Amino acid sequence: MTNKRTNTTPIKSTEAKEIIRKLNKINLESENFEYIKNQITRLFNGLAMQTSIPKKESKFFRGVKFETKPLTTSYLSYPPANLVRNFQRCNRPQAPMFYCAVDPSAVFFELRVRPGDKIYISEWSTLKEFAVNRLAVEDTVDLSDLVRDVILTFAETKFSQPVHDTYSSQYKVTAAIAELLANGDLIGERVLGGLGYPSVAHPGRIENVAIRPEVVDSCLKLDHVEEVSILKVEGDEIVISYTDFSENFGDGKIHWLGRSSDRIRRPGVTLIVSRGPDGWVTRDENGSIVNPG
Repeated sequence: MTNKRTNTTPIKSTEAKEIIRKLNKINLESENFEYIKNQITRLFNGLAMQTSIPKKESKFFRGVKFETKPLTTSYLSYPPANLVRNFQRCNRPQAPMFYCAVDPSAVFFELRVRPGDKIYISEWSTLKEFAVNRLAVEDTVDLSDLVRDVILTFAETKFSQPVHDTYSSQYKVTAAIAELLANGDLIGERVLGGLGYPSVAHPGRIENVAIRPEVVDSCLKLDHVEEVSILKVEGDEIVISYTDFSENFGDGKIHWLGRSSDRIRRPGVTLIVSRGPDGWVTRDENGSIVNPG
């Protein structure tokens, strides 16, 4: 489905290009965020966006890296506002987002894992429908026009740029885009609560999703979490072992099994996650493809 940001006069090509030129030249370290957001708001004014509605069977995967095993479910979800001190790709300081992926294998590359790391991959299912605006439009969707192509090319380029944590101000433009496009109401009871954008780490530009905390609380449910040990990282191959599992979250606590789950995979199996031109592939020690989720 598609939606438009406002009902006022859409922006014209010459003005759009001028705003983009200004945004590309400004000093993001010193520029006021509200000024940037005002420019972004004008840029996207009246723009038709492709919007997807995650269904009940839709799954989202979130990964976090900790030195010690988390014991409460709060560590698996979005961080507390007071711990978000810098700009991130889809949020300003003090305004956390729930960063996740539609492919569990993506987590390993998004977290830039190293040998010896322990990461915790949680699976979340959709309880209630909500809407996600998407920057990368599918080829089957015919929304193309000159102004729209100019704006979305600019946005996708900004979202695809790797940024070191030290230079968090470089995220001001993408944070402003996300803040604008991940908020709003749609027809009926659905809320516009997230933004889908192309992964920086994935060669095939698989979609990551940033979801607003209140939408996570009302629309998503934690299904299970797995502890994964990173054994080896060599180029585009990562050797991993699933070492613990939980689907028991009584009282907000994570009740770990003390081993991987027999239901999902055999305990002690070593897997190899590799990155190729068509995305990630996970194989066992015999070379057979397995489902990492």
